[in-house]
Amino acid sequence: MKMTAEELIRRYAAGERDFPGIVIDNFAEMEGAILKGANFRNTSFYTVNLKNADLRDSDFRRASFNGANLTGVDFRGANLEGAQFPGTEMYSVNLSGVNLRNSFFDGAFLERANLERADLRGADIFETCFEEAILIGADFRDTDLIQTVFIGSTDLSFANLTGAVRLCDLDPGTEAILYQTIMPNGEVVSNISDK
Repeated sequence: MKMTAEELIRRYAAGERDFPGIVIDNFAEMEGAILKGANFRNTSFYTVNLKNADLRDSDFRRASFNGANLTGVDFRGANLEGAQFPGTEMYSVNLSGVNLRNSFFDGAFLERANLERADLRGADIFETCFEEAILIGADFRDTDLIQTVFIGSTDLSFANLTGAVRLCDLDPGTEAILYQTIMPNGEVVSNISDK
């Protein structure tokens, strides 16, 4: 069912919280929207501007954010299992502690994003850039990281990359912070002496 951003915000303000499978109009403006604790399973946010939105504790399983602007969005407590993020702007997005299992990233840019303790097990992360991102304790087990880069002072301390495949250029000589980081082969590495 198609829905305008205005209608969604109006219905949410009236107390409705169940919006599974809706398709928000392309290029809709939802900057700063507060949509906490709602059901958006299988919903399409194609090219929607959600900059600085508060989406905490919502269910976004299998939702699509193709080409969306998620700059500054707060997803803490949300379920994003199986969500899709191709070509998505994710500057300073807060995904700390979020379930991102089996999600799909393709060409996403996560500059200064917070994914501390995020669960990314089984995710497909293609041609994605983590720049100065916080990935402390993130779980990347069994992810596919083809042509994904970790640049700047991206912090992978205590991250688990066991079984991750096609990981490029992440070794103790990298600019990224590695401290007690579990590499794909199970080796624990650090490129700093103390944290």
